[in-house]
Amino acid sequence: MQKSQISYDYILDFISARIRRTIRTDESAIATSLEIDEIGIDSLELTEIIMELEDNFAVTIDDSQLSGSTTISELALHIEKLIRC
Repeated sequence: MQKSQISYDYILDFISARIRRTIRTDESAIATSLEIDEIGIDSLELTEIIMELEDNFAVTIDDSQLSGSTTISELALHIEKLIRC
């Protein structure tokens, strides 16, 4: 998929699916308004998710711009902005 074809919704769905796999839960348990520190993943799992996002979307995510209070939807928006640059 070309970068110009990647939508915010696609990114959000990708992140949500990846988090669901990590915490082994169903879709209804993941709200995009959840903050990263509310999800129940440890720092190693978060690092693995970030690395997969970077690989999948060909971006570099600056860890200093993410905090435990960053929501899933904010992370998707951040990746979308990086893709558009």
